[in-house]
Amino acid sequence: MISGALLTGTLVTYLAGVEVGTFDDFGTKTGEAKPNLVYTVASSLVLGLMTYGLWKARYWAVLGFQTVLILVIVVTVLALVQVTDVLRALALFAFLAGASVLFYRMVKAMARIQMPDRGP
Repeated sequence: MISGALLTGTLVTYLAGVEVGTFDDFGTKTGEAKPNLVYTVASSLVLGLMTYGLWKARYWAVLGFQTVLILVIVVTVLALVQVTDVLRALALFAFLAGASVLFYRMVKAMARIQMPDRGP
């Protein structure tokens, strides 16, 4: 469900013409531009495939989504290192807590997917 929401959000924001910030090698904002179509299509295909796999309770989809969650958790922790505002720190902690709880629940779901079927 979350991967489907991410897929929908990606497509809607791209079709709405939302521009994202562009940065140089030193982290200085250089302007705004529309996201690259190739990256948008590639991420949409991956999210669509992941959404289908999660809907069908496939092991590879759960493992892939957990990989994405781990990357999100690592990036959020790294963002906490350089935060200077209390409100942003609280928002990052809330985001980190949500991603961590979702990761933990997916570990339990992955264990259930691996369970062999019991015969009659």
